[in-house]
Amino acid sequence: METTEKPSAAHIRERPVKRAPWTFRCHRPEHDVLVDIDAFDQRHAVALAAAHWGIDPDMVRVEGRRRRWLRWIGISTHDARDFLTDRSWWHATKLAALVMAALVAAYLTHLAL
Repeated sequence: METTEKPSAAHIRERPVKRAPWTFRCHRPEHDVLVDIDAFDQRHAVALAAAHWGIDPDMVRVEGRRRRWLRWIGISTHDARDFLTDRSWWHATKLAALVMAALVAAYLTHLAL
């Protein structure tokens, strides 16, 4: 009697390509054209926009950036040129929700005592 061992099947797990976290609004001043590009940083966005238009990267200007997932809210955050303040409304909303939760917890604790 002959015994043969079958090789175990390879465990292959496909991973999705990592998506860029930022959407940059790139501007081509001489033709007054805008394009939104998902990229990891500003240099990458400029390079992609220049390749898209077939021009030198020095001719591309970045107008602003926003988180890629903020597109669903319908409010443009590209207008925020200061990258530190483009999400301040989100932080303020989270702080307000935390304060409200603390007030509700304090009120319920007061009622229970």
